[in-house]
Amino acid sequence: KVREEQIKCVIVKDFSRFSRDHIELGSHIEQIFPFMGVRFIAVNDGYDSKETLGGISGLSDQFKMLIYDYYSKDLSEKVKTSMAALKKQGKFVGGHAPFGYIKDPADKSKILVDDVAAKVIRKIFKMALDGNSLYQISKILNEEGVVTPAIYMKQAVGRVDGNFKNHPQQNWTVSKVKRILDNEMYLGNMVQGKLKSTGVGSKRQVHVPEEEWIRVPGTHKAIISKDMFEKAKKIRADGFYYGERKHESHVLKGKV
Repeated sequence: KVREEQIKCVIVKDFSRFSRDHIELGSHIEQIFPFMGVRFIAVNDGYDSKETLGGISGLSDQFKMLIYDYYSKDLSEKVKTSMAALKKQGKFVGGHAPFGYIKDPADKSKILVDDVAAKVIRKIFKMALDGNSLYQISKILNEEGVVTPAIYMKQAVGRVDGNFKNHPQQNWTVSKVKRILDNEMYLGNMVQGKLKSTGVGSKRQVHVPEEEWIRVPGTHKAIISKDMFEKAKKIRADGFYYGERKHESHVLKGKV
């Protein structure tokens, strides 16, 4: 909106509410906003760019920005350490339980089997064991009108109405089916730490190598047996996962 010249004044509670990166904050206050003619006000810090020369902040403001930056990074590290400790104890720390489970109302760090969603999980694994491909499984689920995990979750909390026909999250896809077949949580093992943030305050996350995931076995009731999980995995690895296709595997299979 600022770049589109629809906003001429930005008001925040304090500097940290705009950004806790003192370099980025300083760049906006002293360069970007003045260049674009945008007034910046930080109420609690008593800052108003209109009262400064060309948006240049005083020494005390610079120290405040630096302190906010340091404090947020220090706090972030403490939170990460605390969360890692909980994960290693087998405590669930996610916002939503994985499809097939619900959070225990008596203890949010534990998960319980959701009987309705668990039937879908078992159905998917059975279809995989019967030799159906990822595409075939997703096609069957769509034809039968089985609700996807995203829609099921929203429906459970009353955020979506009953008409899902044209909803973008309605359809099952190959990736959704694969994600379920690869999920060790259904074995009763708590698996967390698959993603990590790229920086303090950043919403961007990157994948963590599998050997670094935090695994704690036997933390909750399993939905499928280990034998069923391993058989489905082996069928996919052996190439029978492609249904009725009988030709030899391509030389680049598994490499590209």
